[in-house]
Amino acid sequence: MIIQFLNRQSKSDPAFYRQLAKRLLSEAENRLEPLNALSRSFPADRTCEMAVTITLAGPIVMRRINRELRQVDKITDILSFPMLDMREGRLKKPLNDSDLEIGPDGTCRIFLGDLVLSPDRAQDQASEYGHTLERETAFLIMHGLLHLLGYDHRNRRQTDLMKALTEGFLRELDLSRP
Repeated sequence: MIIQFLNRQSKSDPAFYRQLAKRLLSEAENRLEPLNALSRSFPADRTCEMAVTITLAGPIVMRRINRELRQVDKITDILSFPMLDMREGRLKKPLNDSDLEIGPDGTCRIFLGDLVLSPDRAQDQASEYGHTLERETAFLIMHGLLHLLGYDHRNRRQTDLMKALTEGFLRELDLSRP
């Protein structure tokens, strides 16, 4: 998986977040069934890679994005902006050329979307929940990735499904709650 990483904050070390995101998304590409199913839907005549953008945002930027795009005037931990029309890990319609980015060398990318992560909130929540920053950040990235794949938590069934997928994946990587 290709990760474009942007840093729009100055308090936290971006290298920690970049390395963790790279590890998680690489493992997710191999282990998470919705990503495997998506890769099976790639055009047969092309070798494609999935891509995401992860932005680290300070509290002012995070609050502004949340207010302007979601009409919620507060800092949040992660925001997800999906590019594909998916529901619970399945495409609502087959991929078409507009879903693909074809490079001059013929490489193919499918952009899943953007994640905007607040290191400040991740640190606060890790302390609040009594676990490591690595575990909290991994949870947030996986939660955000599931949103990119069309999962939501608007009702109890959806919430339970997202939680089971996230916690199951983190358990496989020895990042479960203490």
